Amino acid sequence: MEFKLLTPDRLVYSGQAELVGGRTEDGSFSVLSRHVPAVMELEPSTLKIEADQGIKRFVVHGGFLFKERDETVRVLTREARSFAEVDLEELEEKIGELGDEISGIDRQESPGQYDETMAELERAELTADLVKDE
Repeated sequence: MEFKLLTPDRLVYSGQAELVGGRTEDGSFSVLSRHVPAVMELEPSTLKIEADQGIKRFVVHGGFLFKERDETVRVLTREARSFAEVDLEELEEKIGELGDEISGIDRQESPGQYDETMAELERAELTADLVKDE
């Protein structure tokens, strides 16, 4: 089946897949060819793609999976990264820098900057946790 992983600003991955696996609020799932059409709300988790070339893993920050009748699977998420793109050492360093930055921001004087930095820190921590758990 055809598979596409998309964020608002880029196509993260596109290719043929034999199996797509991930997690929803109700638990883990696997989608194979000839699976009934479905829409699933994804939790922040690891998305696994099995194809002829091997297994690919991605960190997804929530989103939706659409399994179409024509054997197309699309995942739309606000952020996704291939495990191959994640450098844990670099990510841990970034988490430390963002933590230092947060402690230096006065939330009352700069609420927008505080919220933006906190959201970036939470995304980085989530990505690190998901990669470590795999």
